[in-house]
Amino acid sequence: MYRYISYRIYPSKKQRKLIAKTLQCCDLVWNLALRHVSYCRGNNIPLPTERQMISKIADWIEDYPDLLDPNPYVLTSVISDFYKALSTKKNIRYRKGRSAYRLLSGPDGAVVTFDFIEVPGVGYIRYRQGQRPDGFGKRIVVKRTRDNKYYAMVLMSLPNPNKTNNGGVIGIDLGIKDFLVTSEGHRVAPPSFMGQYQRQLKLLNHELSRRNKRSKNYRKTVYAIQRLYEKIKRQRKDFLVKTALDIVTNNAIVCIESLDIKGINKIHSIARKEVDLAWGEFIDWLQKKAQEYGTKVIRIGKYFPSSQICSNCGRKNPALKDYTIKAWQCPSCGIVLDRDINAAINIRNEGIRLLGIN
Repeated sequence: MYRYISYRIYPSKKQRKLIAKTLQCCDLVWNLALRHVSYCRGNNIPLPTERQMISKIADWIEDYPDLLDPNPYVLTSVISDFYKALSTKKNIRYRKGRSAYRLLSGPDGAVVTFDFIEVPGVGYIRYRQGQRPDGFGKRIVVKRTRDNKYYAMVLMSLPNPNKTNNGGVIGIDLGIKDFLVTSEGHRVAPPSFMGQYQRQLKLLNHELSRRNKRSKNYRKTVYAIQRLYEKIKRQRKDFLVKTALDIVTNNAIVCIESLDIKGINKIHSIARKEVDLAWGEFIDWLQKKAQEYGTKVIRIGKYFPSSQICSNCGRKNPALKDYTIKAWQCPSCGIVLDRDINAAINIRNEGIRLLGIN
């Protein structure tokens, strides 16, 4: 089992400059590759392969000597990421202000000592003591957050954890009014991380609009905004991880619907709330933690009408396309149903059907 273990590092002033320079070179290589691809498309020239694009780095060094300073693996990894984005995304943008880069840690792979982490091209960096497993990987990611904190994430080869779940099958319906509703009737209240700091963000942005862009006070206000956004991000991650852990530890099979995130974001009335709830990130954490506890996650199709089907008799009620209806009575069997709990039960039943469990 491979897993990244994150360490908070404390580089010196000289080391911070080296990390910043490496991040700038990563942005430069990305933008040069994108410019070359745009030129080829504009002149009907066949696009170069990934290996051919990597060989062009030597030509770019003649015009940009700073590209000689970073580790060569860093620049080739940027080209690799560029071609992955080229194959999956329609529009690729120029980048500025990259936050992380990855590199190989060395032939022996021992990058973590008792007091320091050895980062190739940067040197030994002090770090906050944490988990120190016996096996060390050969890949390391150096990350700089928006509030100027630095992390080194080392890829470790770890034994499979001996964690078990309590068994059971559960269905989960994600929503706006409640973050999630389970088929057992349990509800998790929706957090409001952005709403909690909305007034503070508004005041800081208003203050920023009155600053001179070349002044120190402008940079101080920008830093305060970035620090607040990072705080919101950490609080959201803590909530999502703990919620996912609670689900996978208490169930052997988790059935959850696949959401059309892009389609939901087009609905302006709920787009901001959806971003704050981070459903996609929650599903990712749910799948990651499920691997540790041996829990199976079943994804239901995004167009499965879970809210419109009666969980008792199976009749479909098209009138429930109206999202404002939260409780309804089935015209066939007469049972009164809660919209969210009924949807969670239908998701569980559909997951059981897909697995072929009696």
